[in-house]
Amino acid sequence: MKYVYFNSFKPSTRLWLMSLALKYRFIKLLKMVIDSPCTNALPSQKTLINKRDWDLLIIIDACRYDIFSQEVYKYLDGELSIAVSPASITINWLKEIWASDKWRDVVYVSATPFVNKRGLLKDFDAGKFFLDVIEVWDWGWNSKSSTIPPENVNAGVRIAITKMKLRKLSFPKDYKIVAHYIQPHSPYLTLQNAMSKISKIPELQEQMVNIAFRKYRRIIGRFGMEETLLGLFKEVLKNHNDIVKVLEQLYRDNLRRVLKAIASLLNNIDGHTIITSDHGELLGEYGLFFHPDIPLPHLRIVP
Repeated sequence: MKYVYFNSFKPSTRLWLMSLALKYRFIKLLKMVIDSPCTNALPSQKTLINKRDWDLLIIIDACRYDIFSQEVYKYLDGELSIAVSPASITINWLKEIWASDKWRDVVYVSATPFVNKRGLLKDFDAGKFFLDVIEVWDWGWNSKSSTIPPENVNAGVRIAITKMKLRKLSFPKDYKIVAHYIQPHSPYLTLQNAMSKISKIPELQEQMVNIAFRKYRRIIGRFGMEETLLGLFKEVLKNHNDIVKVLEQLYRDNLRRVLKAIASLLNNIDGHTIITSDHGELLGEYGLFFHPDIPLPHLRIVP
């Protein structure tokens, strides 16, 4: 089932997607480690988080440092610094950052199903580590955009504070909050608008949106939703630079949306706040995209 849409692509597009998968494997086998002279001296994100010098820790998923630095001051004030994440994908990051300790003074507000208190993941059972988990990923899903909008995570933070008040706990005196947003990670909130610009043919617009948003939005596998989108862009745009340009714009749009939501949240909450990311994102570097489990600097260097 998960290969139906893949087989509907042109042979050249299928070959291109398969070549990307082979590149990911090759780089991983080469073990191109992050500990290079340019990154080895950078602060460890894990060490910084473990210091617990924060009341509200905001995680924006798949956010690379360079683009964050170009956008953040349009929405927020603060001191910008750089760090090295211990992982390139969310589940590994969660295990590296949180699984080595008990965070009984932390409420985790989660837009990612990787953080749940139902024991859905054998590798990371969040219910064992945190004071509580607010599962925004469950009730905050928006079917139109096929993701969890950042405003729903804001609502999750308010729910967390209210829930803890009922337990006679006050923020930030008695506990800390981690708020984990999906954006700038795909799905892209402005995708439909981008589709209309890419193709002037209404039937093709609908086909692209239908495939990218609805039919395959929850596919998890070797060729998932992101690869489907990449294949569609390849067939319509063809040129690598054009694909990179459109993806970067969609990525920036997602980042701006989440930063705007965070700015709104911080207008209504007190406490020492830190914003960081679980990992970065590839936007055409080395001919690669998104965030496979490979140790490249673009995937490890975060705000």
